[in-house]
Amino acid sequence: MPRGKDITPAQRQSWLEQYEQGATVITLAKRESRDVRTIKTQLQRAGDEREMVIARRDLIRESLSAHNEQLRQAATRVLESVRVVPDERIMPISSFPKAHGVERNGLALDISPGSARATTADPNSRDGKFEKLLREHLKSERTLWRGIDRWQDRHASYQSECFQLGKQVSESTVHATGLEPVESSRNTEGFTEHFVSWSARLAIESWRNDRAKPKIDLKVGSGSLILGGSTLARSASDEKLDLARQEFIDQVDAMRRSREVRLIAEEQAWLEGQAEKLRDRLENLLLFGLIPGKCLACRRYAV
Repeated sequence: MPRGKDITPAQRQSWLEQYEQGATVITLAKRESRDVRTIKTQLQRAGDEREMVIARRDLIRESLSAHNEQLRQAATRVLESVRVVPDERIMPISSFPKAHGVERNGLALDISPGSARATTADPNSRDGKFEKLLREHLKSERTLWRGIDRWQDRHASYQSECFQLGKQVSESTVHATGLEPVESSRNTEGFTEHFVSWSARLAIESWRNDRAKPKIDLKVGSGSLILGGSTLARSASDEKLDLARQEFIDQVDAMRRSREVRLIAEEQAWLEGQAEKLRDRLENLLLFGLIPGKCLACRRYAV
């Protein structure tokens, strides 16, 4: 009888199918002119091979599912990064590092004298690697990625300009009033982060509303300067509060005439408009999902 060495995987699988359909080992041995022990050995081997194929297929399916979920998370991070940080959250941190719950290192840029750059995920980090793979899956969307990169760079510059504006407001207020910056949560003399954010915010909104003069309803009482529900300054000295009140009005008036603030307002409007378009475009691409086999990881390990 022929030895088992000349039996191909296809033959083994054919015998296994016949066996599962009712053929006995003896019947197969007679039909194939093989020893019964050879048939038994080959049936066992065919079963093991099939289990390996099934296990590999299931592993690939699970890996692809996990891979797509990780890419979806990377896309979510990109979507969240294309969102304008409100000016009133950026400006106070020049003097109030944790004002409004925003820390300096929470901004999308590296703030240092005379420089601003957009920060992206470290390309060697897990997030950075999946963002790269996401871009490979959507490689044909070159204009989208160029648009996102350009937006992020301009957003970094916008944040830097807001930061510097807040710094100017704070320094001018210290000089004009003699008050020092103090976080609003501390019930002590000084001007708060709201002084900085509200003055610049009103000026920026004036530019965005065709330079309409903002309504400023400041109230002084009980040792505080208040706008709406925000405490702008505190002092036991009525003179200092009057100085703070006049400084606030003067700051808003000066900034709403400033070319610097006009450029911030215009850039803010551009960023908001482009962010909506970029987010909408990326979201539409993700509605269908990401087709496997489009990135290095897919090609190397799965598809």
